[in-house]
Amino acid sequence: MENQFNEENANNHFFQSKSAKLLMVGLLTLALLIPLFFVQDLITERSGRKKTVQSELSNLWGKDIEFYGPILKIPYKTITETTLTEDITGKQKIQSVETEKIAYLFPNELINNSKIKKNTSLKRGIYNNVVFKANMKFKGNFEMPDFEKLNIKPENIIWSKASLILKTTNSKSIKSNFNLLLNGVKFNLESKTDEDKYYGTLETPIFDHKLIAKDGLIYFDFNIEYNGSNSVTFIPIGKTTKVNIESDWESPSFFGMFAAEATTKKISKKGFTADWNVLAINRNFEQQYASLLPKLSEYSFGVKLLEIVDEYQQNERASKYGFLVIALTFLIFFLIQ
Repeated sequence: MENQFNEENANNHFFQSKSAKLLMVGLLTLALLIPLFFVQDLITERSGRKKTVQSELSNLWGKDIEFYGPILKIPYKTITETTLTEDITGKQKIQSVETEKIAYLFPNELINNSKIKKNTSLKRGIYNNVVFKANMKFKGNFEMPDFEKLNIKPENIIWSKASLILKTTNSKSIKSNFNLLLNGVKFNLESKTDEDKYYGTLETPIFDHKLIAKDGLIYFDFNIEYNGSNSVTFIPIGKTTKVNIESDWESPSFFGMFAAEATTKKISKKGFTADWNVLAINRNFEQQYASLLPKLSEYSFGVKLLEIVDEYQQNERASKYGFLVIALTFLIFFLIQ
């Protein structure tokens, strides 16, 4: 009888001990955390699926937009002389080889006005993908090229084979008939093959620079309509580059080498407007190049059109707080007991 009493007392003492309480709290905590793990796994799976759908729809609609141009392209000749010796007579003669190369000239003034409008029509299943339409207007001018800086002789310049090129990502999503005015003369642009795998190249037919230019100046004017997503960026190749962007997007993120003007930048629930004014002295590259164009992506600037925190991000954060709430609840219970 006494042994039975001692066993019952020992059992009661065990259930009253801190070790037993800690074990029970741990088991209850684990029991509640298991379904929370399942919920978090479902949130992660749905969030990953949404990103996959967004990527697929962006590929169909249009990706990020980066614009680089316009650039005046003028061929020139180089003459290389080599000395050849005849095997039989031993006489020497000079052979001249003529090669055609390209000079690239950036505009004196480049002005852009862009209007970006949100589009929420894309939908796949339960997922909505927010993309945009961009209407970009460009104008500016080219000065008379100074070929002496490139060590090119005037008689070697082929003025009659000049053309104008534009470089842009997402060229497949241009949605407007692309006409360009040079001093009032209309030119159509066509896609050209290029070694550059990042930018697509659009080029006008060749024209005679001396016939088009007025007092050495060429004024350009053109519009582009894009389907795009995520971001719009520019490279400031003008001696003076002015960019204005207006949009109904309420959550922009400005980024890149140059900041938007603080005095004119406005952001509200109805959208935003921002201006950039970049001078030649603000960036470290020249206005004209021979043979090859430089890589200037590090000088780009623009705006990312961010999506406001969606339901999956909110649920993920709530599930993380769930771990904290469960742990604190049972910790307080254990301390009280």
